[in-house]
Amino acid sequence: MDINNTLLKDVSILYVEDDETIRENLFNFLSRRFRSVYTAQNGEEGLELFKDKLPDIVITDIQMPVMDGLRMAEEIKKISGDTPVIITTAFGDVPYLMKAIELEIDGYLQKPIRYEKLFDTVCKFAARRKMEEELLKAKKLESIGILAAGIAHDFNNLLTPILGHISLAKTSLAPDDKIYKNLDAAEKASFMAKDLVQRFMVFAKGGETVKMVISIKELIKEASIFLPNSNAECEFHIAEDLRSVEADSGQIFQTIHNIVINACEAMPDGGIVSISAENIVIGKKDNLSLEDGMYVKISVRDRGIGIPENLLPKIFDPYFTTKGMDSRKGTGLGLATAYSIVKRHGGYISVESEAGVGTVFHIYLRAV
Repeated sequence: MDINNTLLKDVSILYVEDDETIRENLFNFLSRRFRSVYTAQNGEEGLELFKDKLPDIVITDIQMPVMDGLRMAEEIKKISGDTPVIITTAFGDVPYLMKAIELEIDGYLQKPIRYEKLFDTVCKFAARRKMEEELLKAKKLESIGILAAGIAHDFNNLLTPILGHISLAKTSLAPDDKIYKNLDAAEKASFMAKDLVQRFMVFAKGGETVKMVISIKELIKEASIFLPNSNAECEFHIAEDLRSVEADSGQIFQTIHNIVINACEAMPDGGIVSISAENIVIGKKDNLSLEDGMYVKISVRDRGIGIPENLLPKIFDPYFTTKGMDSRKGTGLGLATAYSIVKRHGGYISVESEAGVGTVFHIYLRAV
């Protein structure tokens, strides 16, 4: 099965097998292909590992000491019914198979295990799980977007008379008056609140999208000019024959700018932000929730602190931030807005990261 490397890097596996030789051989095979592979020698140990690591896929033998594979699978399904469980066995006993069907076991592999068959099976479940996560994320963002739009609309209606009355009050005062200065500060704060409302609206609805065919080469560079960290520098690797895209230039500018800002903030002592862009053909084998065709792939890579593995699934969630919620750091809307904008353009955005090594964001936009 052809499958893209990004998907494999996102997959974690728990493998439970009491035979040490089989366990070690399969661990060596799987660990070269997937992000994280955890092993256990019996069901009890496997269940504790599952609770601790919450892997994406479980592969288990049936007959094992202490706790057999089916009993472990039953407990795992109680914790996370959506986690695929694949059983492996050399036995074809009807009672075992009936119990497996009753537990709604997702896959079955006959021993001795053929590695190619195992790889194809795991990839199939990994692709399915990835698609389910994307659908869940889209529904969650849609629900929060509806709420955000309602709040932003009401808040904007309140701000309009506030700003109007402040402006009117200022006309009856001299600029050097203390009250005038207080009103001026209140007016500036109100305009900042209005800007926040606009960000809510962009996140909720994507703003007023005006799509046109644009050359994205210069847009990428322009969005990367104003860096908050004077020690950070951008280096560009942009294909000479980079295709154009049909997009709202302002929104794509905002998306790239937000990601570059994040990259700079991940390197407080300075460093290099590497920005690349290339033409790429996407097909079904890539498992990227995209229609087949030609795309422009933009990658923004930093060599910063990285994102902890347990936080990666939340990175595009609205209001989620590792920076702290204040005016100097962030509101937790930057990446959520980027995700929302890219999705509304029929594109795809993903992230890879390793703590202490760095992070790379990939943006895919349909080429024309």
